[in-house]
Amino acid sequence: TLKKAITEAVGEAEGAAREESAGPGTVITVIGAKGGIGKSTIAVNLATAIAKQTQDSVLLIDLDTRFGDVAIMMDLEPRYVVADIAASIGTLNRDTFRNALVEHESGVSVLPSVKSPSEWRSMTADQVRALIRFAQRLFDYVVVDTPGIYGDNVAAAIELASQVVLVTTVDITSVKDTTFVLEILEKTGFPKDRVMVTVNHANGTNSVTGADVARVLHTEVAWELPHDPAVSVGLQAGKPVVLDRPRSPASRKFNEIAAKITGTPVPSIGRGFALKRMLPLRNRGEEN
Repeated sequence: TLKKAITEAVGEAEGAAREESAGPGTVITVIGAKGGIGKSTIAVNLATAIAKQTQDSVLLIDLDTRFGDVAIMMDLEPRYVVADIAASIGTLNRDTFRNALVEHESGVSVLPSVKSPSEWRSMTADQVRALIRFAQRLFDYVVVDTPGIYGDNVAAAIELASQVVLVTTVDITSVKDTTFVLEILEKTGFPKDRVMVTVNHANGTNSVTGADVARVLHTEVAWELPHDPAVSVGLQAGKPVVLDRPRSPASRKFNEIAAKITGTPVPSIGRGFALKRMLPLRNRGEEN
């Protein structure tokens, strides 16, 4: 059981010392003002693209308290969920934490969401902060998916973010609500240059452009994700589109975003891109 594993892990000073010596990883928090706009799809594909491009260690945390679909989207069976780990974060060590995660074929480690919304009631913003800080010591990149509602847990995930990916569709209600989120970010003092407004063209029939959205928001749009049927095909198969259809328009855009965030070249999509990588993960805190 997790409780037994935690008990056995307490007191392993050598591992704890290595954790403390590692520098913090990059936190990418994916947010949006409402549900159903593609946040989880973006978080899943962004994490996967970063892992494939960099060969660095990547953790995807599903903090979506309403839907929590990351595990389903990646066809994974959770060992433990985020509420289990957050509640015990003060006593966990590196090995116990990693053993609680599920590893995707792409190399991305995943901490899934809860199975029932009621499990979130005991989870606090302080626990979210502690969880993300702990994860930063172990992984090069931590991608955090969040619910489509602003609350204390989302605020904590934003507070620790190196970059915020703010997702909106071109739907008028989504744009309006995105304005509200931008106002909150400004009032809390989050640096504007670390917010990447991303327009997800989920509906291919809409004629509204990213430039139109930028004018309404009075904010630059960093990225536009094209409408791409391959995304839905991948979701039905439980596979990120960057693996399932690496040459598709959406996959190419996800790779561009990942390259921008990581500072790596945009990969050339060849026949071997969709295969599981052969090199081992570089885990933070374990370098010689």
